[in-house]
Amino acid sequence: MTENQKKQIDACRENGLTISAIANVTGLSVSAVKSYCSRRNNSDKPFEASCKYCGAAVTQPKSRREKHFCNQSCYFRWRYLQGDLKRTVYEKECAYCGKPFTVESNMNQRYCSRACYHKARKGDHGG
Repeated sequence: MTENQKKQIDACRENGLTISAIANVTGLSVSAVKSYCSRRNNSDKPFEASCKYCGAAVTQPKSRREKHFCNQSCYFRWRYLQGDLKRTVYEKECAYCGKPFTVESNMNQRYCSRACYHKARKGDHGG
């Protein structure tokens, strides 16, 4: 790839052309243009974006996909607001004391509290 072709690719990208359109204009293969654009993006300084939930600055990693959230907590809060993370409520009976209790999103929980869990682990069969 010549320097002239590289300049042509950069100009086309600034104008918003797609990878396949640039390949047609320059006469290069799609994979060559894609590879050059990928390397070019990685050599520039990191792109700053803002978190979709809290608006904090999110520094983009160089070699991975674009991040939209500053941390996992903001991601889950945003998903919950979108209605994607509705929690399932299960009615259970404590394996130690026998009291009924409800649990969200964990159908494998067996005890109503940590105290019952610890008593069951010690072998205290008081119930």
